[in-house]
Parts: sequence; structure tokens; C-alpha cells
Amino acid sequence: MMMDLFENFQKTYETLRANLLLFLPPLIFLYLVPVALAVATVYVAVPVAFGIATAYMFMPLFAVTARAVSVSIVLVGGTISAIMVVAVAVVVYSTVFAGWGYMSRAALTNGKTSFEDFKTGFRNHFGRVIVATVVTIAVPILLGLSALVSLILMGGGPKYPTVKQFALLLQGLITTGRISNYTPAQLFQMIPVLAKVAAGSAVAVLFFVSLAGIWLLLTLFWIPSIIVSQMGIAQAFANSVSFVRGNFYTVMGYVGLLIIAVRFVGTIFPGVNGGGAKGYVLLAPPALAGVFQVLIEAFFVLLLYAIYIDRTITKPNSVRPLSKGRTRRL
Repeated sequence: MMMDLFENFQKTYETLRANLLLFLPPLIFLYLVPVALAVATVYVAVPVAFGIATAYMFMPLFAVTARAVSVSIVLVGGTISAIMVVAVAVVVYSTVFAGWGYMSRAALTNGKTSFEDFKTGFRNHFGRVIVATVVTIAVPILLGLSALVSLILMGGGPKYPTVKQFALLLQGLITTGRISNYTPAQLFQMIPVLAKVAAGSAVAVLFFVSLAGIWLLLTLFWIPSIIVSQMGIAQAFANSVSFVRGNFYTVMGYVGLLIIAVRFVGTIFPGVNGGGAKGYVLLAPPALAGVFQVLIEAFFVLLLYAIYIDRTITKPNSVRPLSKGRTRRL
């Protein structure tokens, strides 16, 4: 399995070296799209800010009413703005995913690619890719909301009123600098309950985070399933799960290499990949760090398709799925 992965590694390197155009999609993905989304955010947020300013400007004598109106504008306008920006982001990124994927397929199967492949990928696969992208994102969000609800019920529900008491105690300590209305015995009685809630919260968070991680791992190959194997949305997700199960060690090797590469860049350039804001100028990483990011994105996306094509088909549309994610070469 690992030897196959290294063979795919070499094939990916050779294909990428012969098709430098494959560096264009990651450049768009990492730099052009975020700038476009930032501009869109500004244009969407300006009307909301204007509405708040208008509420305060024309209702100075009705402070309470102005405050209520501004809060409503912030809630409603902010929600609508966020939905619009997220919708634009999903559309734009799905466009890149569809075109980039088809370019990767063409480069690996035909030996070369062009920008026409990007446009072909968009025309043929955009609809399925955008729906699958929404599903992929929605599941972790739902799991996160479930974790949040479980934490609220665990920490603030009637079963554990001590948590609310402790929060009020901290509030009083911060505002007045002293603890009042609580005896030492009452304070000590809170400790076991708080420890129990903390332990339960940690278990709940770990559970839902694990589910999200498993979901993302099992659905890692839904894009190649759509673009290479021409599958529908539900079939692509099912095929991805089956593919990961049938090639588990290879997939884990791929994920491990990706993590190593990302952490390597993050170690060399502290301001990149979660290393803090150091080294950033106008939200852009240093030039050399940006080069490494583009290289990693281009290489590992192409490697993803190389692994899938190697395990399934030698030519597009020649795959016959078998059980447990394995395929028969026709």
C-alpha cells in the first residue's frame, strides 16, 4: 500500500511538472477568491451599517426605540449579510472545485490539461459539486450545533443549577472584587458539580468533534467520484465511504503526508497555518510562504485524484465498483 502511495507521489510530481497550469486553481483558491469575498462582504455590510447610523441619526429623542431598531437591523441585516456572503463563497469555491478537479483528471489521464478543461468541468459538474459541497459543510455545522446544545443543557439546565450560580459568583467577583452571599461551605459544594459538568462537557465535545472528523475522512473522495467516475451526489458520497474503507491505509498515509506538509510550512513561517498573525502584511502571508502554500495545495489535490484513479480506473468511465470500495479494471 505504501509503495503504491509513493508511486502515486512520483506520478503526481511528474504530472504537475509537465502541467504548470495546474498551479492556477490554487492561486485562485488561496488569493483571488478571498479578496473577492472580502469585497463582497464590504458591499453587503455597508447597507447594514448605514441602517444603524440612520436609526440613531433620525431618532435621537427616542433612544430606546432607536436602540431597539438598531438591534433589529443588526440581527436581521447581519444574518442576511452572512447568508449572502456564505452563499457567494459556496458558489465561487464550488466553481473552482469543479474546474480544478476536471483539470486534474485530464492531466492524469491524458498527460496534459488546459484552461478549456476548467470550463468543461464547470459546465458538466458544477451543479452536483455545489450541492455536495453544501452537504459536506452542513454535517459538521449540525454536529457543532448539537455539541453546543448538549453543553447548554449540561451546564445551564435544571439538572445543574450550580453552574449558573457559579457564573453569577464570577460576575460578582469581577464587578465588585469580592465574593458575597456565599459561605465557604456553599463554595466547596460547587466544586464536585462543576468538575462533573466539565468532564461531561469534554466528553461531549470530543464525541462530536470525532464524528465530524470521521465524516470528513470518509467523504474525502466525493469530488473525484463525481468528476472522474461521473456519479450522482448520493452515489458519490457512498462511493467515497466505500473507497476509504477499502483503501484505508493508503488514505491515512495521504492524510499523514498532508498534515506533515502543512505543519512544515507552519513551522518555518510562524504566521501561516494557525501560527499566529506574525509575518502577515495586509492579511497576506510572506511571499515565500505563499509559494509553499500554492505548492502544497496544487500537489495534494492532484495526489488525491492520482490515488483515486490508480485505485479505480485506467481511463475515465471504465470503473465498475466492487464491494468495500475496491474496483475492477475493465
